[in-house]
Amino acid sequence: FIGTNASGTAALPNLNDGIVVDNTSNVLIGGTEPGDRNLISGNGQYGVSVYVSNDVTIVGNTIGPSVSGGQLPSSDQRAGVMITAGARNRVGGALPGETNVIAFHTFTGIGVEPNSVRNTFARNSLFSNEFGIDLDFLLRGQPALQLAELGAVQIGLRNPALRVVAVARDIQGR
Repeated sequence: FIGTNASGTAALPNLNDGIVVDNTSNVLIGGTEPGDRNLISGNGQYGVSVYVSNDVTIVGNTIGPSVSGGQLPSSDQRAGVMITAGARNRVGGALPGETNVIAFHTFTGIGVEPNSVRNTFARNSLFSNEFGIDLDFLLRGQPALQLAELGAVQIGLRNPALRVVAVARDIQGR
């Protein structure tokens, strides 16, 4: 458990981020097997920060909720996953066990800052965030969000109270 007590029921926040991937590549956070997954909640800023890094895979994690799936008391984690100046990173996936649960963030579930390209977000469960996915695109027009050949992809839930809003100047699906 990262950012919580040993039982995953209360926040014991790190000052900033729970996990920081900084200027590296080929990193796996989580996994498809129950023993590989992480509970990343209650941190001061972001659950997972990917900064100037490529080919980072984030799968099978619970980012934001308590161990029981509810809102963590006293948590003020701003974003679940934040990608800054990264390429070809993947959050979630189409295989069994690759879904991340990303919820209860005061700003966004997944944030993508400028100069990030060809990042893929697939089959994540995003709910109860101020924004589900907050996108920012390069001026060259390359997509920060790519939904490609994943079959049935759902962003958000059908319940309007648990809304997901994608904010961007342009969205491109292939």
